[in-house]
Amino acid sequence: MEKLNLKILALKIFLILAAIPILYLDILIFPSLLELAVYSEYPLIGHVVILIISVYFLTMPYFLSLYKAFGLLIMIEKNEFF
Repeated sequence: MEKLNLKILALKIFLILAAIPILYLDILIFPSLLELAVYSEYPLIGHVVILIISVYFLTMPYFLSLYKAFGLLIMIEKNEFF
């Protein structure tokens, strides 16, 4: 039973580590790219803005799936998954 808890802990850590790069991109990188795109003389500004906004909307299902997977791991720990 202890081996199963260690595997579940490793999976929880992996889920947290999977969320960190996307949060980094959403909070630090994409706003600076958006600001750079808005204030530059780039001819395809609309495409860059649409791309960045679509990436923000695509991260919502990503984090929802990570949240549901974390909840499933908690249910497996408590033997409540059936």
